[in-house]
Order: sequence, then structure tokens, then C-alpha cells
Amino acid sequence: SLSPQQRQNKKHMMQYQQQQEAWSELWEELQMYKLQHGDCFVPLDQDPDNLTLGKWVKEQREQYQRIQQNDHTSKTTMNIERIDALDTLGFHWNHHSSDDDTTIMNGDDSKEDGQKEEEESTPEHKN
Repeated sequence: SLSPQQRQNKKHMMQYQQQQEAWSELWEELQMYKLQHGDCFVPLDQDPDNLTLGKWVKEQREQYQRIQQNDHTSKTTMNIERIDALDTLGFHWNHHSSDDDTTIMNGDDSKEDGQKEEEESTPEHKN
């Protein structure tokens, strides 16, 4: 029989594995989205089929920003492996802000192109 501490450890390990699987599934969804759309700019509110993915993408950017700002008050699941995995998709870490979503998703390419040039000229993230 397991001790209370062992049961707690087992519960945490199972939760961690479930979170890892969920993250990997959404990463694979993002990979498919990029194959279909050519980018990782998932709209938050304009495509009900991608609502979960859009929220997940936004959360990845927010978690990355917390790391960049050394925000230790917020819990984050972002790590270097996840950053690298998203980088392999050409993920833009600073792309979305609340103002950018509507402009880009409504087909205004001028702002998106300007942002891409700006992002390409600056490091995406620090190691």
C-alpha cells in the first residue's frame, strides 16, 4: 500500500503527464494549422474550430513573456524544450497583443508585414 506522500507524488506525476500530452497535442494542431494557413497566427475569436488552439497560442506567448520579464510571481509551464519546439514552427513570440489580433485577422497585411520585418531583425528569444 502507498503512503500518503507516495499517493500525492503519483497524482502529481499523472497530472504532469496529462499536461505534457495535452501540450503535445496542441503543438501538433498548430503544426497542422501552419501547413494549412502558412503561419502560426491563430485567430482568437473568428474561427470556432480553432478557438482552443487560438487561446493556447496566446497562452504560450504570455508564458514566454513572463519568462523574458523574469516574472517569478506567475506559474509557467514554458521551458526551453517547448520554446525550441515552437521555434521549429517559425512561431512569432511577440506577435499578438490585443490590438494586433483584429487588425491582422481582418486582412490588413500591412501591419503584419511590418511586424515580420521588425521581428526578423531582432532576436526571437534569449538562451
